[in-house]
Amino acid sequence: RDYDTAIESYTSALLIKKTQGKHSVNFLNSLHNIGVANEEKGNLTEALNFFKKCYDGRISLLGENHLDVAISLHNIGNIFKKQHKILDAIEAYGKALTIKNKCLGNNNLSVAVTMHQLAQLILLVGESKYVGDYVAKNLLELALVTYERSLGMHVSTADVLHLLGTIGMSESSYDSARRYFERALALKKEILGDLSISVAETLYLIGKVQGNSGDIEDALETLKEAMQIQIYVNGKDHENVAAILNDVGVIQLRRGNEDAALLCFKESIRIWEMRVDKKNNFIGEVLLNVGEVEFAKENYDEAINHFIEAMSIFKEKRGVDHISVALVYYKLGKSYFQRKEFPSAIE
Repeated sequence: RDYDTAIESYTSALLIKKTQGKHSVNFLNSLHNIGVANEEKGNLTEALNFFKKCYDGRISLLGENHLDVAISLHNIGNIFKKQHKILDAIEAYGKALTIKNKCLGNNNLSVAVTMHQLAQLILLVGESKYVGDYVAKNLLELALVTYERSLGMHVSTADVLHLLGTIGMSESSYDSARRYFERALALKKEILGDLSISVAETLYLIGKVQGNSGDIEDALETLKEAMQIQIYVNGKDHENVAAILNDVGVIQLRRGNEDAALLCFKESIRIWEMRVDKKNNFIGEVLLNVGEVEFAKENYDEAINHFIEAMSIFKEKRGVDHISVALVYYKLGKSYFQRKEFPSAIE
């Protein structure tokens, strides 16, 4: 697509339509079109500028509760999202949703799209988690009804199901999470094929849910299936493979297979060290798990060394008062106790 020519043409039209008045419908539509072309071209600052001008003009001409004003707000939200200005995007989408609901009702597809995008961002922010999850869940459930009716078998429907599954996981509602994930998985396989990365992502979370529910044998098989897809698509040294290896190691440790767990954790660390800073939180989590293996094997010196290394990362990256630091102190205490170093254990 020739966006430069499109922008040039829309700008010429804008100059002509300006004679009709800066707040005529045609003039404002040209502002909108130039914004869209700039967004498609990747000129986000320019796009935002034109969308804001269009928004201001539409409010002046049409009033605050007109559907075209909601469309402008939605466009502004899209730009903020791409600029990673998440709170600004949430505000814009929220205002757009309020107007769309008044104009169209909450069973409209356009309303459902805004609900979906707003819920994604609320979950991404992660602040006031339980309130955020509650709001996001309600939005997604409403969007799902409309998507299933209007879109049927569609990737957007699968994505909403996937997000509802993640909320179920965060609430420890594992049966609900698993049902949502399995519905998402069936849709994704049908639409995208068995070897899609999106399929692997949902399989990975199903495996985690199975593990959290105590179905460790099923979890192991599901995680391995997810890992095979990741290796097929991204190669064996991808960070997604490292993440799955860590979870496979946790399952192996729960099965009592310490040697297999240790192999998984070491391979995970090898990949992470190729991809990120050695003081990365991901590496800290795996080091913590290596310490757990060494503790289970009664190698308390090795366990202590890995716990201390993990703690160093967590203190630097998360702060000395983070709950993960307290967890490592607890594990260190257990290790010192086993070595009968009681003063260190008490400390």
